[in-house]
Amino acid sequence: MVETINSHQDSNFYLGIDFGTSGARAIVINADCQIQFQASVQLTDKQDCNLWQTALFNLLESIPAALRHHIQSIAINGTSSTVLLCDQQGQPLAPPLLYNDSSGCLLYTS
Repeated sequence: MVETINSHQDSNFYLGIDFGTSGARAIVINADCQIQFQASVQLTDKQDCNLWQTALFNLLESIPAALRHHIQSIAINGTSSTVLLCDQQGQPLAPPLLYNDSSGCLLYTS
């Protein structure tokens, strides 16, 4: 979903990005906290960091250039207690482990 709400008269905008279990969202506001743009991308049940990257890029590309060029700050929020093991270049080494994944319980009880 992509929705542009207000005109782009202000010169300073702020981007918020939220990644949750079921989707990713982006919102752009102005200095008066008025929503200028918002978009969302649904995610599948399969938690794959490559899909997360694609969703992020799609969200960023959906922001109109008139807003994108004047974004002053970015805030990013992610699903709580998600672990993604990466190498020194930031490349994932294994699938993500989400807060609701109970596979670690088997190791704990053994």
